[in-house]
Amino acid sequence: MCRYRLLFPALLFFSASGLLAQEAEPPVGNVEARPGAGTTSTGRPEPGYREGVRLLFFSAGPSLSNPAGSYIKHEKLYDQRLRDKINIGTISRDEYGLPAYYVGPTYEQRGLFLFEYEQAITDHFGIGFSSGYSEINSRRQDISRAYLYTGSQILERRQLRDIYHEGFLTFSAAWHFVSNSVWDPFIKVRGGVTFYGGDAHREIDLDYEQRVSGVSNGRGWIYGGGVGLLYHVRPEFAFSIEAIALERRLQADQFSSRSLASANLNVGIVMLLSPDR
Repeated sequence: MCRYRLLFPALLFFSASGLLAQEAEPPVGNVEARPGAGTTSTGRPEPGYREGVRLLFFSAGPSLSNPAGSYIKHEKLYDQRLRDKINIGTISRDEYGLPAYYVGPTYEQRGLFLFEYEQAITDHFGIGFSSGYSEINSRRQDISRAYLYTGSQILERRQLRDIYHEGFLTFSAAWHFVSNSVWDPFIKVRGGVTFYGGDAHREIDLDYEQRVSGVSNGRGWIYGGGVGLLYHVRPEFAFSIEAIALERRLQADQFSSRSLASANLNVGIVMLLSPDR
């Protein structure tokens, strides 16, 4: 919930900056003296967001918080069950024949990569689509499946594991508070589908019939939103920064429903194509 509380102050800040930018715009009389709205005295487009412009976003960024949801909670319960087995002696040795001991796991989202297209329908509103990729890695221990046929539970050493990776496609709608301005605060909502895989478990105890650990036919819904700011360097180029929160409802052959939430701060570049191109 903390990550969502951070988004609302940012939204109020961008809204206020939008109002200040509008007050700073020149009088209407000066605009009429120009060749046309959104153009300079030379006839070139002004930097900024306006009706008809098309935007191509390329952005990436780190996580703002640890991944959360029942998908991660289930894996942590599995880790706790593994720790209990080691403590009571059910698992007594590791793959090297040494006494088994437990090392706590870590979970980390590796980042969010986005490609987006947006079409400005009005001077403030645009629609589009986005595709993206993200993954979550964990350094954790597990029971070696190489020895399951013997009926023995042998502990593997702690190692880096890919517990979640996804590719998704969403549709988006954006509201830009200021048009024809170098500073361009906005809010955006997204919704679509995601396809994923990873080294995840069906139960909190080891399934001895499952010789490999992993998700098959992973799919689900993804939705969320973000608040951000564009800085238009030139009419055809801008920089972007956006705080993005995403929720997922996941299914797979191994389970019927799990959830996963993430928050990221993405920074990127934007290419703009004006309506006359």
